[in-house]
Parts: sequence; C-alpha cells; structure tokens
Amino acid sequence: MTLQTLIDIKCKNNNEYKIVFNNFVIDLYKNPNKYKDFLKIEPDWKKLDQKSISLIVSSMYHLARKTEWKMKVYSWMLDEKFILKEPYFALNAKGMLKVILLQESPKDFRRNNIYVSANVLEKV
Repeated sequence: MTLQTLIDIKCKNNNEYKIVFNNFVIDLYKNPNKYKDFLKIEPDWKKLDQKSISLIVSSMYHLARKTEWKMKVYSWMLDEKFILKEPYFALNAKGMLKVILLQESPKDFRRNNIYVSANVLEKV
C-alpha cells in the first residue's frame, strides 16, 4: 500500500477509506519499519478538498512522530499550502469543547490550523 492508494480510496469511497485507514494505522503501530518510505512522494490529491488534504498530512506527520520517526517525513509535508485559512475543529466543536481542543490538540495538527483531541490516532 502507498499513500496514493489511500488517497485513491478516499476519493472513491469515504466509508471504505475509514476502514482502510484504521487498518493502516494499526499495522503501522505493529510494523513501523514496513512504512519507512511511505511518505516519500507527495500523492496526487485529485479532487480532495483542502480540509481533507490538510487532515491527512497532519495525521501522517503525527503518526511518524508517534512511531518515533520510523516512518520518515519529507519536506513536501511542511509546505504552507497545507495550512488551512480558517481553523477546523473536530466534532464541529462549540463552546468549551472548542476551548479544550485548542488547548490539547497535538502540534502536528495545530501547525495546519486543525484542532483535534489529544488522543487522536491512538489505538488500544
């Protein structure tokens, strides 16, 4: 599997993407060396919207850090084009939930103006 494969699946069927992405994350935590160069080439984002693209890039950077950099990150991931102009809050957060997400969102997401829970992408 490649990052492009994930993007292609997301473009075709978001529900299938959620399952495949979840399985990818589980496998990545079990076999991080298997994905060493997974991010080497920036994919063709096709028709994905900016929020989805920024979420994927932030997630991949976060996963690389969570696996102690066994999955390498590449310079394309730090491009300013991934920074959302308007902040995105997970769960359509309002009120105090928005404040909590502002405080606890991992830096890998905040850098792209995305606010999620501190335990995002953790598996039990």
